[in-house]
Amino acid sequence: MSGNTDRRDSALHGLGVWGVAVAVSALLAGMAAAGSATVATNAAGNILGGALRGAGAAAGAATQQVDPNALTQRVRSALSAPNDVGTMTTEQRAAEITAIVGRRVADGSFAAGQRDRLAALTAAEAGISTAEADQRITAYERQAREAAQQAEQRAREAADAAATAAAISAFWMFATLLIGAAAAVLGAVQGDRDMAVQRAVTRRVGVSS
Repeated sequence: MSGNTDRRDSALHGLGVWGVAVAVSALLAGMAAAGSATVATNAAGNILGGALRGAGAAAGAATQQVDPNALTQRVRSALSAPNDVGTMTTEQRAAEITAIVGRRVADGSFAAGQRDRLAALTAAEAGISTAEADQRITAYERQAREAAQQAEQRAREAADAAATAAAISAFWMFATLLIGAAAAVLGAVQGDRDMAVQRAVTRRVGVSS
């Protein structure tokens, strides 16, 4: 289609057509990706907005049903719990256990005396000995570490698989581009040959006539 008579010019023309096609395809793909991202962002915003509105409505309904005086009394009771775990209420022990476990998760280890305190609270709450409570805490810690290690291993394997898939995709994309470039050059050169043959035939016909 270029009308070139030189094979080198035809090859350059084929490369030019290939380059324009690749650029246009990349532009269209980028526009499609941007449009999809915009749609996904709008959808996520709508879902999040609906969820927040629903949560706000639920919180408002729950606030109307909760007695503020009773809630204040429970908080005050938990904060003013006695030091003796045997005289504490279940609510007070649960509040302190939650606080100790939360600090353990945040800090990565128990503070001084916190493990013994947690064992005493657990023993009093479950009606077991302190030694058995300490064994339960040790078992829970081991399970938590194993779960964290498994989650880390799964995340690492997923990252490795994603990196491998990305590398393979990039390789095949590059190979596809090279094949497309070669096909464009060969097609352009072949077109030049066809035109040369056609011109030779035309000249022969003109001479014979």
